[in-house]
Amino acid sequence: MNQPTLFDKREVNIPLSNKIDSFYSDDVKTKRVTQKEQILEALRTLGEATQRELSEATGLPRHVIPDRILTLIAEEKVVISGKCFDPLTNKEVTTYKPIK
Repeated sequence: MNQPTLFDKREVNIPLSNKIDSFYSDDVKTKRVTQKEQILEALRTLGEATQRELSEATGLPRHVIPDRILTLIAEEKVVISGKCFDPLTNKEVTTYKPIK
């Protein structure tokens, strides 16, 4: 049996568990914790944190943190709480805290 390619015109039967639709099904949506929720929960636990600390606490890649933080700030769930020196990067970095 030949593997189907993107250019095949024949119908391919893909199981529901492998379809993109299954990722967006109502059942999955209610169970899935979003990256924003993970960051917000980490901030509630830590109290105040830098983006690097949030990345370490959540396990999310460092590059996704800034955009999620900006979204949470726009939604008035997080505020900038100040600056601190990060000894790992030798830079002054911004700290964030949740709005209670």
